[in-house]
Amino acid sequence: MPERNTSRRLRLVRPGEGRRASRRPETLRRTPAEATPPKLTATDPRWVMAVRVAEAMEPAGVLPADKRERLTRMGRMMGLTPFDISLIVAVIQDQVRRGHQLDRAASAGADQLAMILLKKQANPRSLRSWLPAIIVTAAILAAEAALLIAWLT
Repeated sequence: MPERNTSRRLRLVRPGEGRRASRRPETLRRTPAEATPPKLTATDPRWVMAVRVAEAMEPAGVLPADKRERLTRMGRMMGLTPFDISLIVAVIQDQVRRGHQLDRAASAGADQLAMILLKKQANPRSLRSWLPAIIVTAAILAAEAALLIAWLT
């Protein structure tokens, strides 16, 4: 009969006790009531996409391939990744499978939709995005001015 290693024993610990408790991220220590997802606005791309998916879906919860491709293109234009778009479609299909009507599926799945993280989008009007173009334009203008001065003298 093999000998058991009795030097290591498991023991029960309460939340917050033990060696590893301090290493857990703060988000994992929250209770479900504290970890409420943010509310979606009417202009949120996840919400807009969910409403469009519900509108395009057939009553049985099926999304035809041609409509899915069109929705994927639209979602990409809104800044969503293909994975996020697939998650949104899955959330709406799940709500329909659970018995929600198509016109209520997006609002029924709002908590799940809010858990889909949006990537930060750069502000196209920010100075940082225009800085390379400004530098190149200034360099070209300086070179033209130098050529004009050299030609006139």
